[in-house]
Amino acid sequence: MSHIPIASHQLFETNDLDEARQRVGELFCRHQIRYSGKGRSLAFRQSFTPMTRMALSYVTYGEDVEIDAGEPENWFMVHSTLRGRCAMRVGRKEVCGDPETEVVSSPMLGLRMNWSADCGQMVLKVDRAALERQLRRLLDDDIRRPLEFHPEVARSPGSGYRRLLTFIASESEQVDTFFQSAIGHRPL
Repeated sequence: MSHIPIASHQLFETNDLDEARQRVGELFCRHQIRYSGKGRSLAFRQSFTPMTRMALSYVTYGEDVEIDAGEPENWFMVHSTLRGRCAMRVGRKEVCGDPETEVVSSPMLGLRMNWSADCGQMVLKVDRAALERQLRRLLDDDIRRPLEFHPEVARSPGSGYRRLLTFIASESEQVDTFFQSAIGHRPL
């Protein structure tokens, strides 16, 4: 994905840090954001496409920033850094999001990120309640404690997840997208 993914779903762009914080907070969770480098030339850009109980977003800040998202509570997120680097702390684990590693954040674990100015990230957001409901159905049992994923998923060349992400991004760009069809729009 060398081009800007899901470009036809561009939601907004801004050079105002407070506006970026507010708009991202409306889609994901309330969070704190501040500059972490010497630069102050924010070039924030976000594309976003909802898919029933999930959503796909592409985000870039264009400046070194530090983000404290607290505990996202309602969302599992798979962070796929397409370019640049994003040092992340998920709960107590330190991981680095880069083009070779996917990072999964869980709702009940704190999330802190340090984005490099050149970082561009695709984020697959999955509704916590829907995922837990589906897991209960599959297990035919209740969930006894909050579900947590190991945050770091190293990819091998030809990773199935990255191919799936490429498919989802490409499909979301279509006029007659699968996600709007009767079967694709079915809730979990």
